[in-house]
Amino acid sequence: MGSDLTKLLKRETQLNMIAYTLIVVLIVAVGLLVFMVLTGVQLPDFSLLRDQIFRTLVTGLLLMVILYLADQHRRLRGQLVETHLELERARTDIASAYDRLAFSHHAAEVMTSLAQEDGLQVVLAESVEHFGADAAAVVGEDITITAAPGVDCSHAQSAMLQAALETVKAGRPTSVGMGADGSIAIAVPLRVRGQLQSVVGLWRMQGRFTSDELEGLGLVARIIELGMENRLLIAEVRGQLSGTLRAMVDLVEHRRPNYIPHSPRVAEYATAVGTALGMREEETTEIRVAAMLQDIGMLEVPEAILNAPRALSAQQTL
Repeated sequence: MGSDLTKLLKRETQLNMIAYTLIVVLIVAVGLLVFMVLTGVQLPDFSLLRDQIFRTLVTGLLLMVILYLADQHRRLRGQLVETHLELERARTDIASAYDRLAFSHHAAEVMTSLAQEDGLQVVLAESVEHFGADAAAVVGEDITITAAPGVDCSHAQSAMLQAALETVKAGRPTSVGMGADGSIAIAVPLRVRGQLQSVVGLWRMQGRFTSDELEGLGLVARIIELGMENRLLIAEVRGQLSGTLRAMVDLVEHRRPNYIPHSPRVAEYATAVGTALGMREEETTEIRVAAMLQDIGMLEVPEAILNAPRALSAQQTL
């Protein structure tokens, strides 16, 4: 599009130069004729100049050239205006796409930096402000909803439930009019591992949502989906890790039967201390894992040393 605009501008410049040159020539010719008439200078005795047909043809040709240049200039001006409008539309589309991508990137940062519940609340609250909506919600087995200040949350929740039902029926992003009160909602299905788990939506009491806003909500929905999938993966990994830890602890306890209650008790005390200090659940879980693994080094110690009935020698302690 940029090259087309350059060509049009170059063509307009060429037409302007031709038009200006012709105008100058005509002005000079008229001025010369006026000068000859005022000074009484006789016109050159050319037979063609005395020919009526020749004078008519020349005059007509000049008029045709002038009209052609004027028509080309008008068409070219129209093409320039159309190209300018296309550039403006492209600029608007690019700005809108950038805005959607920037907000979805911010939503991804929020979802990864906070626990899922906290991150979801923040994303919904910021979506209300970003899209100019009156409420935002994720509807699944439970409903997580955030409403703008002064908005009746029960009214918003009822509208979002209706929008979620219509979206689940359609199985695709939808725009749902509430009917009686004139409000409107847009909603996007959330699929986790291919299964429709819940719906994210925006609700507005007045005004309609644009297609760009629906696309923007779709990007936010993808971020929420990834957060839910990551949550499931983390839960699975933790389950596998817990089984592995239990097996390793059992190996340690098998080597030292009198050590059986030690690791679970240390893990319990460490978790309780972390909770009392106000640590998050993820942090206390990591502390519990570390406490369970504190004596894992015993697996590398020979049983003759672990179960020695007497004090260890200096060489054995090395």
